[in-house]
Amino acid sequence: MVPPLGAAVAVHKHAHVEEFSLDRDISQILLASPSSAASLRALYTLYKQRQRKVSLAFICRRSGIPSKGYLAFVMTGKRKLNIKYWNSVSETFKLSGIHEHILRTQLQLEASESLESQELLKEQLATLKQILLDS
Repeated sequence: MVPPLGAAVAVHKHAHVEEFSLDRDISQILLASPSSAASLRALYTLYKQRQRKVSLAFICRRSGIPSKGYLAFVMTGKRKLNIKYWNSVSETFKLSGIHEHILRTQLQLEASESLESQELLKEQLATLKQILLDS
């Protein structure tokens, strides 16, 4: 039996509303998070609330991170996320556009050892957050 057209439209509309809600929630997380650890921890919590299958092991498998312990240390700020995982973590949390750019800038800022570079990255992060806030 084929579902009525109205049911298909309702499902599509519901998916669009959920996508908008997720996008809004991600924006709020990235605007409020002072560090990549805080961003990653909040993103993990958000996805865990939305999908029961999400766990540290799930994130590790999807991102290619070999250890749940390492990821837990990253999320608490005790370790820095290795650059080789930056793209896969962004993909795992379905970040793109400005969201991905903000997380990457947070990661770059924390990885930077140069004070000059850190200042530039802080300015860039502030600008990105303002753009996100204004959108």
